Amino acid sequence: KLAIIVPYKDRLPNLNLFLFYMHQFLQKQNIYYKIYLTEPASDLRFNKGIIMNAAFKEALRDENWDCFIFHDVD
Repeated sequence: KLAIIVPYKDRLPNLNLFLFYMHQFLQKQNIYYKIYLTEPASDLRFNKGIIMNAAFKEALRDENWDCFIFHDVD
């Protein structure tokens, strides 16, 4: 079971490409996965470390993952 954590802010074209290709890639491998897209509130500065840590904690509450991948949207 694979959790992929992706910090994101203001890069919609990159996000669309990432999701399109990542879903295809993982589905072909027949892997159980979830992608956790995390972004700060619109009025907050982008702090990659903080939002990745928050997403990690949320993912741990969601399921018992075997592996975590932290990936940029670009």
